[in-house]
This record gives sequence, structure tokens and C-alpha cells, in this order.
Amino acid sequence: MIKKYLTFSSTFFSIFTIWEWISDSQIYWIENIGITICATLVNAFVDWGISSYDYRKKEIQGE
Repeated sequence: MIKKYLTFSSTFFSIFTIWEWISDSQIYWIENIGITICATLVNAFVDWGISSYDYRKKEIQGE
């Protein structure tokens, strides 16, 4: 699970940094790191919410 989030974070950071470098030719490192952390947390919360929903759905159907 952690490997999935690390892969997502590094890919998101790389793509976002390259895109910023090409479009603006200036890289704002702190902003990129902050956006990457926020995107990773949102991704983790969405995955957690989906897994909780699926678990609850299986629990209800099992009764």
C-alpha cells in the first residue's frame, strides 16, 4: 500500500515539476512539494473511503 502512494507521489511530483519547468522555466520547489503532499493525502483518503464502503457493503450483504 505504501509503495502505491510513494509511486503516485514521485510520479505526480516529477510530472508537475517538469510541466512547471517547461511552461514557466522557473520551479517553485516548496509549492510543488506542498501540492504533492496534498494530492497524496487526498488519494489516500479516497482509497480509504472506497475500501471502507466496500467493507461495509460486504458486511451488510453477508447478514
